[in-house]
Amino acid sequence: MEIARPSDFNKIKEYGMEFIKSTSHISKFYTEVYVDKLINDMLQAPKQTDIILLDEGGMLMGKAVPFLYGPHIMATEIAWYVTPEARGKGIGAKLLEGFEYWAKNIAGCSIISMGSIDDKVGEYFKKQGYELSERAYVKEL
Repeated sequence: MEIARPSDFNKIKEYGMEFIKSTSHISKFYTEVYVDKLINDMLQAPKQTDIILLDEGGMLMGKAVPFLYGPHIMATEIAWYVTPEARGKGIGAKLLEGFEYWAKNIAGCSIISMGSIDDKVGEYFKKQGYELSERAYVKEL
């Protein structure tokens, strides 16, 4: 696992587009142009605010942002994707562990927010010590 560099753009985009296409409720909101801009912006941002972790078969993108419910900075996941062929090989766990390390030791965060698209992922988070805090509702305007 490594912190992505600008030269990793194509691999990050490939994983990002696979992630978006695999999820019907996400794919209707994102375009390839948006994904290109997001990846480029995150690759250029300071490592204390933005991180893209890359491993063979997966990636995790995250940001450190202010948290409304206290004087905290929160690490929030933007995208976490492991290809179907790489699942079950510990890559997702390795990426999550790297994200937690970055959040605590580089970004100085005290809270992590991870998204769950289904109950299987939610159960995984619970096993890793996460608690369900909120659910997201989306309305296209």
